[in-house]
Amino acid sequence: MNKADSVFSNFTNQYSLSKTLKFELKPHPLTKSLVEVVNKDKEIDRLSTKEMKPMLDALHEKFITESLEKMIFSISDLEQLERHLDDLKVLRQKLKNLNNNKDKKKKEIDSIQKEIKNLEDKKSGKIPKLQQKLRQVIVDQINEIGDEWKEIYTKEGIKFEKDNGNKKKQGYEMLTTKGVLGILKSEYS
Repeated sequence: MNKADSVFSNFTNQYSLSKTLKFELKPHPLTKSLVEVVNKDKEIDRLSTKEMKPMLDALHEKFITESLEKMIFSISDLEQLERHLDDLKVLRQKLKNLNNNKDKKKKEIDSIQKEIKNLEDKKSGKIPKLQQKLRQVIVDQINEIGDEWKEIYTKEGIKFEKDNGNKKKQGYEMLTTKGVLGILKSEYS
């Protein structure tokens, strides 16, 4: 015998073995109910992905389209933003050209950098202030449409409350409540 057999010989074939385990599958009484739960979950998943998601997507698209169709921006704000962005582009190009001769034009470079900061500084810059103003116009319009929809569908008996029922949702938030199912029922039935 080789050396490996002698090392394991003390551990193998020492006792007679009787087979007491049967390798068979026996169903447990809970198995049937668990399989039903799995099948129910599959059906819920199928309903949510194949049927509900397309309807919710269409509802959200309708809401967004209606909001954007009624969007009104101040022309002067848009023109002012465009001018500032053009100025910023010109200043950056000047700065790029001046950076090639840093030693000679240090004062001019500092002046341009100050103008750029005046335009794009997040706290006090002209561009971020205009962008924030325009974003607020968008948010206000979306919330206005949300409130209009809420009023329309509330008249149909649909409730738009937070899940714990403490606070009613405002604006677009009404699309994040259980009430959206009532809207779908109203729209698709």
